[in-house]
Formats: sequence, structure tokens, C-alpha cells
Amino acid sequence: AGPDPIPSATGAPDTAGPFLGATTLPDGSKEHAEILDHAKRGDATSQYNLGVRYANGTNGFPKDTSKAAKWYERAARQGDEFAQFNLALLLETGDGVTQDTPRATEWYLKCLAQNGQSAPQAAFSLGIICRRGADLPATDTEEFLRKSHGFLMLAVEGGVANAMVLASGNFFQGKGCHEDHGQGIGLLVRACRLGCQEAVQG
Repeated sequence: AGPDPIPSATGAPDTAGPFLGATTLPDGSKEHAEILDHAKRGDATSQYNLGVRYANGTNGFPKDTSKAAKWYERAARQGDEFAQFNLALLLETGDGVTQDTPRATEWYLKCLAQNGQSAPQAAFSLGIICRRGADLPATDTEEFLRKSHGFLMLAVEGGVANAMVLASGNFFQGKGCHEDHGQGIGLLVRACRLGCQEAVQG
């Protein structure tokens, strides 16, 4: 089974949370060397899990997001969807790497295209990126808002509560979609049922 996402923070954050993997390698004093060996031999799962350990500073590995990005990218290039997502997140936020939204977008899109467990969070992140683009000068605001809403609705289909909150706001205000208060209320109700505090407070 794939790794589970870290629960999102209360409300609708500017970025999604990273995915946290559990290594399939055995516990023990040799584990550190074993996961490094497997990763260096090209095993994508080990490369991804090594990235997680460097990102979080766990299991005897120092916290080093720069090294985490390196190992995520190796796994991402082999098609690991979780590595693709986590690499995109580091590139989007500039954590341990040079902030690069276009590259982050590319990796989020690759992740989304796999239609796997991480796809809804990738769609949510793409929706946020497009939403920010609508606020930039000399941009086609309506086009960015339409794209943002489209990605958010993909995330809604995947059960992302924060996407439901943002998409509901779009329906209430007619941003990137037709105005539909019924749809907006329905999404807020769904988000409330998932325990999203911003939806409850809204």
C-alpha cells in the first residue's frame, strides 16, 4: 500500500502537505546503510523513502531538505508519484532548493497524470498555483481562475476538504465558474462532514 498523506492544517492552506512514506526495509542497526545502498542501486521506493527521512530528520538521518530534494528527484524521474509530489512541494515553497514554480507545476502535473493516491493533492496544489497567478499583473485573470477552479474540482472529487472550501467560494462569487450558491453550500457541507474547521466556521 502507498504512504498516507499528512493531514492538512486547519482551514485552506496555501500548499498541500507532503506525503510520508514508511520504508519496507527491516529495522535494525544496518537499516541506515541498507536504505542508502538500495537507493544508490536505483530502487525508486528506497530513494523516495530516503528523501522522506532527510526531509523529516528521522531514523538516524539528519534533517536536510536539499538532500531530500535530490533523492525525491531521482525517484520522481522513475515515476514515483509520491516523490513527484514532494519534489514539487519543495520547489513550490523553495524549501532546500531554489524556489521554482514552473518546475513545481511540471512535477505536480506529472503526479496528477498518474491518477494515483497523490493526484487529488496535486490537483489542489495546481489550483492554488493558478489562483496565485490570477493575482499577478499582466495576466489573463479569468483564464487563471477557470484553470484554478478546474483543478480544485478535481481535488474535490478526490475528497480534499480544503479544495471544497475554496471551490465553494468560487461558486458563491462566480470566480472561474458560473455563480451557484447551491453548489457552494453543498461543498461547504461536505467539507464540514470531513472535519474542516474553516468550513465549520464559515
